[in-house]
Amino acid sequence: AAYLSTLHDPKRGPQATQLKQDRIKAGKELFDSVGCLACHGKGGASLEGMGSKMTAAELSKYLEDPIAVDKSGRMPSMLLKDDEHHLLGEYLASSKNKDFEGEFAGGDKVRGQKLVQSEGCVRCHVIQPDKQKALTLTVAADDLGAPPTFDKADTSKGCLAEKPTGRSAIYDLNAQQRESIAAFLKSLNDQPLISSAPVYDFYHAVQTFNCTACHELNNSKPSEEIIEKTPPLTNVGGKLKRDWLAKVLSDKQRVRWWMKLHMPHFGPDRTNPLVQDAVAASGVGDAPGNPTASPQQIAQGRKLISTDASAGGLACIACHGFQEYKPPAQDAARAPDMTLMATRLRPDFFNRWLRDPPRIQPGTAMPNFFVGKPEKETASTIDTMWHYFSLESGMPPPPGLVDKNNYSLAVDNDALTNRIKMPGANGPEMPRGIAVGLPGMISYCWDADTCEFKYAWLGGFIDMKDQWTGRGGGAARVQGRRFYVAPAMAPLRIGDLSKTSEHVFKGYRLLENKVPQFIYELDGVAVKESAVATKEGTGLVRTFEVDAGDKPVYFVTAEDKSVTITTSVGELKATEAAVGPKGEKIAALVLEVPKGTKSFSITIAAKETK
Repeated sequence: AAYLSTLHDPKRGPQATQLKQDRIKAGKELFDSVGCLACHGKGGASLEGMGSKMTAAELSKYLEDPIAVDKSGRMPSMLLKDDEHHLLGEYLASSKNKDFEGEFAGGDKVRGQKLVQSEGCVRCHVIQPDKQKALTLTVAADDLGAPPTFDKADTSKGCLAEKPTGRSAIYDLNAQQRESIAAFLKSLNDQPLISSAPVYDFYHAVQTFNCTACHELNNSKPSEEIIEKTPPLTNVGGKLKRDWLAKVLSDKQRVRWWMKLHMPHFGPDRTNPLVQDAVAASGVGDAPGNPTASPQQIAQGRKLISTDASAGGLACIACHGFQEYKPPAQDAARAPDMTLMATRLRPDFFNRWLRDPPRIQPGTAMPNFFVGKPEKETASTIDTMWHYFSLESGMPPPPGLVDKNNYSLAVDNDALTNRIKMPGANGPEMPRGIAVGLPGMISYCWDADTCEFKYAWLGGFIDMKDQWTGRGGGAARVQGRRFYVAPAMAPLRIGDLSKTSEHVFKGYRLLENKVPQFIYELDGVAVKESAVATKEGTGLVRTFEVDAGDKPVYFVTAEDKSVTITTSVGELKATEAAVGPKGEKIAALVLEVPKGTKSFSITIAAKETK
């Protein structure tokens, strides 16, 4: 004890904290609401007298990140925010027990360290004083009486004996506990563990982590002390995608962040195996990837989640959040962010859920929209919604969404052009970027610095928050899924395929429906370039107007298996005569525009995927 009392962590901060009643009361409210009662409620591990064991400052530091102290995760992190760990620490420190109080005197701390090393403490505990190397055993492990393997354990001796002797640990086991352990050890000999049992492991982990104190699982109900409603764990591996489960359990990802009750974090070392076990317990395989939505599906999906009943809106945004938009529903009825639907949920579960939510989760606030609806209409509506949700964070907001935190620019019947710093395709940001949103959910980025088309995306347009808030000046955020990225090579060349043309940007003018036509010069030849969305599918038609006289005109690109590229004046042919941005020889596809052609188009159509 004398030696251990010398071990202090300088990061613990001040040892003395003046406890105030208002903060103790606030800490008590947190204790009763964030989930502490799941393990420390009635019949749980008592925390009485904590203030006689640790100071408020020490408790606060520990609660901030318990796993940093004990990586086993027996005490999980409750992901406390701001001042919460201080309030809880002060509340717990207000509990005193006179039996734990008193001054400590005596003891030889030098001999104490030797005992810690010779008696085996460091076989289980890490002791690293003054940031030096951790203490190690000073005697051979065999001299401590190395524990036998399970198959050779004598259940009448050692720590399992009724009265342990010698160096055996004393765990204060009662007769029933000793018999249970002995029965388990005997079973290992009678029926050795020779194969994995993920379903068993799942339910064993649920019991170990005490998940059913807060969550319903099959016939297990949450503790009566847990007031807030939590999602059930029944068939959780068949509901959530494997990657999302891993994020929740290992990466502290939370979707119901507004709840007072906190989902604990036990540390990835302990919870990583639980992901696979949960999937196996639900009897499912890996979920398929997200589908590619068409502009028509996105447009219809926006209407479906809106509150416009005349357009078929189901009023999803009345309960579900949309990025930073908070729905009008009370927190008790609030539902997860819709832009995370396809990130979190398996498509087969989504389909079953929308068809009859109360059948899967009795008592849910989620209504059944398809009672009495024809199967064809039901299937089509659910499929459209899933394709729209597949855009994830790139989902364009529904019509009529009003949110003071929403900085998204929406495109309606006319094109929208914004000269703004844009994110690069595969490189640095473009300070002279031009974002163009076209009717039909297709948008693209054009760079005035290089006079080049850079990339195109499907979904919403751009979010201006980083440009319009704070100190401003940030790049716009693309709201959608990129379906085409132009190769890093000058696409249009005048006179000579083996060199890039000098460019000068002249500006742009607006055509019909406010579609921009970019005007620039290549080696002194005037060029006009515009783009519109294809009438069907996901794609763009880029039109070039070039009057080069006797000079040949070339369009250069690269093979891209994700799109189909066609032209209005011939075929693209493979060549090795073109040069890249640094003058290097590159393999490319080239279109030699017939002489005398003053206008031609390039169509880029995304190959649809399931």
